Amino acid sequence: MTSQAQSNQPECSIKDGDRILFYGDSITEQLLYTTYVEVLVRTRRPQLDVEFFTSGVGGDCTWGGWMGDTATRVKRDVAPFEPTRITVMLGMNDGGYVPFDSKIFRLFQESYDLLLNLLTQSAPGARLTLMKESPFDEVGHPDTPFKGYSRVAATFGEYVAELAISLGLEYLDLCEPVQSLVEKLAASDPARAGEVVPDAIHPGPSGHLVMAMALAQAWNLAPHVSSLTFDAATGKPCAISNTGISEVEGLSWTQLDRSLPFPWDETFDLAWEHSSFVPTMNLHQLAVRNLKPGAYRLEIDQESIGQFSAEQLSAGLNLSKYPTPMRKQAAEVLRLATLRNRAFHTSQFNVRYWFAENESAGDVLGGLDRLERELNAKCISACQPVPHRFKLTLLTG
Repeated sequence: MTSQAQSNQPECSIKDGDRILFYGDSITEQLLYTTYVEVLVRTRRPQLDVEFFTSGVGGDCTWGGWMGDTATRVKRDVAPFEPTRITVMLGMNDGGYVPFDSKIFRLFQESYDLLLNLLTQSAPGARLTLMKESPFDEVGHPDTPFKGYSRVAATFGEYVAELAISLGLEYLDLCEPVQSLVEKLAASDPARAGEVVPDAIHPGPSGHLVMAMALAQAWNLAPHVSSLTFDAATGKPCAISNTGISEVEGLSWTQLDRSLPFPWDETFDLAWEHSSFVPTMNLHQLAVRNLKPGAYRLEIDQESIGQFSAEQLSAGLNLSKYPTPMRKQAAEVLRLATLRNRAFHTSQFNVRYWFAENESAGDVLGGLDRLERELNAKCISACQPVPHRFKLTLLTG
């Protein structure tokens, strides 16, 4: 007997052939939210042919920075990649870390307008997403020497929202999810509130994860991995989504999900425990109804996942919280995506910039380009779903 998956997932706005470029300052150069978005896209839509490029430069403003003015940056760091989608997140540095200055603000407005014109000219037809930058955190860091700068940064971010609306562009607030996480921790665990944005400027992994979640939701990525409700009395599913089961034998079956969960490790614990990421963006559900009372061991591919009561199984488990083979597979996708991004950044923003005139640079760049392509191919291969054997064993009745 085979039960086929039902496709109930909403239409994703990311399409085959998309080339997504993230443009920004050092927060983008951290290669965190950008990598997490890449992993979410690849694991939720593993069949899509999508490429990712990160163009973040530390200290950058809307008018550019130490790696060149805006026109130079766009010509070198955007145009060659022919993006079909560009996200822009700038503004943290533009205020100068000083009290609000109307002259600086006007320069920011003029420079943002110029940047958009240059992006439009360099990538005709590309879909632009303007993003309000993550917060300057004075809640978790009340002793910051830049008192009041959070309000300055917010004012610059509000202009981004107004500009997006006036131009009919996609807009996304990446300040709010990070700020909400900080404030939630400030109320429940004040000692850890400062960990979300460790230096008040650059978010840590948990801050970047909730930013990635916001972007994934804006692009309508599926909030769940798969969902199966299995009836132990009939040996058939009574509800199923984004997965399929076959080879049912009692309380054992083979399951093939179409997606993978986002992997957890301790670096994401603040977002995992104190944000909505797990229940709203990482649902990997299994429920088994009509079991005999007692405790059961759940195994996947002969690996013990845990022991659960019949009541717990009936209510349903979110498998993303447990060390499943699927989560381990997703961890490998994250590892490979992280390495790929580092190889790309090393090539584009280290070797190409510093050693462009050196005769040996071509050999180095060729090697880095081959490495980046190799890691990209491995990442795509690693995110392809594979079947797993589930088994429930009654331990005590």
